Amino acid sequence: MSSSVESIGNGTVQGSAQGTSPGPSPSPGVSQDLDTNLNAAASASAGPGQAPDNNGLGSNSITFHVLVSLKEAAKIIGPQGNTIESIRKENDIKIGISPREKSCSDRLLNVSGNARQVANALGQVLRVLTTDYEPEEHVFKHLRFMLPPASKEEIEDPEKWKQIGNLRLICTNPQISSVIGQQGAKIKKLIETHSVKLVASKHFLPDSKDRVLEIQGFPTSVANCINEIAELFIQDDVHVPPRTLPRYYPHSKHTKEIQVSQTLAIPKEYVGALLGVGGNRIANLRKFTKTKIVIGQEPNETGNRIFTIWGNDQKSVKLAQTMLLKNLDVEKKRREEHEAALRTTGGAGAGAESAAATDSSAAANNVETAET
Repeated sequence: MSSSVESIGNGTVQGSAQGTSPGPSPSPGVSQDLDTNLNAAASASAGPGQAPDNNGLGSNSITFHVLVSLKEAAKIIGPQGNTIESIRKENDIKIGISPREKSCSDRLLNVSGNARQVANALGQVLRVLTTDYEPEEHVFKHLRFMLPPASKEEIEDPEKWKQIGNLRLICTNPQISSVIGQQGAKIKKLIETHSVKLVASKHFLPDSKDRVLEIQGFPTSVANCINEIAELFIQDDVHVPPRTLPRYYPHSKHTKEIQVSQTLAIPKEYVGALLGVGGNRIANLRKFTKTKIVIGQEPNETGNRIFTIWGNDQKSVKLAQTMLLKNLDVEKKRREEHEAALRTTGGAGAGAESAAATDSSAAANNVETAET
């Protein structure tokens, strides 16, 4: 098994297999046709209550479903469908994207064929997604990447750093178990062999028994890792999910819960204070206002971090916004008063106070990913 020599640091082992229960659910079909023809293809390949089989492609064949945002789907399709068609022809696989559902923020990329060729195709998909990449803020939590971006300390070359991307594979519980292995042995080996990061979601996707397996790395490394994952699925006989297993499909039901959003630009030096020790302050604010607050991981060009507030109604979002701005104002005044006091006393203890403030901010930032 070949692998890229480029490394993005230690991987993440998370999640464990959970039980499954049978139940009917629609499932997306897989088609080599382009986006405009997928409605008919989905009906032909898998009806309600059926998971797609391996389409008669043979024992070394595999089908992967990848969760993508609307923006990602558009990039994969490309102008006049040229990008997805090129990937299909180059790899001799079946590839398609599920129909766009009204008021739904996600779609499924479905790829079927020989395991090695499917893996290569998904590597090409990742290369497309990382080209001219722009971060997105997602309402649907399963679209938010679980793995933090690779740090520039891990990858010093800025051009190589831009090539690192993430794919969200949709897997059944038996498939997740196959990847993790006993005491995490298999997932650790995948991480070490292919220089990638891997993480499995703890929770099911809506109305299904599917979970997300997220892979982060260079396109070639991710392709090699997916090929070995496909081999594990085939070896463990979990590459064809049972037809009774409820599979995930994009639908608008889960998007109706959150309808209103608002963004705030917060100077980066105040983010730690707004999060609080261990993220408790922002967690309490979320709970009190019944909102979701997503915090941008990197400052923008003006040195601000973007706080995005989501809620069921304008009132709750407005309340969260007001409370955040009030907390910001209180913190600014506290620092102004402290600086004035230092000037009066000649700066005694300034160094210790500054160090303590820095440590508090760093600690808050360390928990931010988990809290958001």
